[in-house]
Amino acid sequence: MATTLLILHGLVAVALIGAITHQALAACAPPNAKPNSFFGRFRAIPAAGFANAIVLLYLTSWLLGAVVYL
Repeated sequence: MATTLLILHGLVAVALIGAITHQALAACAPPNAKPNSFFGRFRAIPAAGFANAIVLLYLTSWLLGAVVYL
């Protein structure tokens, strides 16, 4: 049981890092980027749209960490 929760905690943490990185790239990308460029695709989704996902992933990671590490 503890091993499963630990693996799930690690997967949620990796997803959280990915979401935060994606939000940071979307916020820092130049506003005049071409739509089909690398940064243009990040700008297609508003950076504020990641807030709910990041909060949910953070709380899930916190809860799993509290259960596993205590």
